[in-house]
Amino acid sequence: MDKPEVEFRKEPLRYICNEAFFAVKKVLPKKYETYNKTLAFTFGIFSGYLVAEGGAQIVSSLAGSQNFLEELAKDGLMGTWSIPLGSRVIAPKYFKQFVDEHPIYSTGILGVMAGASIRAIQELSF
Repeated sequence: MDKPEVEFRKEPLRYICNEAFFAVKKVLPKKYETYNKTLAFTFGIFSGYLVAEGGAQIVSSLAGSQNFLEELAKDGLMGTWSIPLGSRVIAPKYFKQFVDEHPIYSTGILGVMAGASIRAIQELSF
């Protein structure tokens, strides 16, 4: 898969994801070159988890209340899954179009959602 050109000004988040994905992919052994969806999902899980962990650390240091962090984790978990599901219900045509046009980004997004959810569930469970 060739690296698609993404303009930072138009799509900053997609640009950052694109750059990170191909930077990591460049250092992997050649035998993994064809596993784009698997890599995107795996990188997404790690990224989602690490961003959620960083957010939890920041909130813990600022709020100082475990209850606030737990409420935030509950709300974040609900939002993580309800927003894409809501998008699927409200605008199914555009949702499907995005998934069809960007299968690797879509898979990566699912990975991010899974990683962030794992961290939120961890916060709520322990």
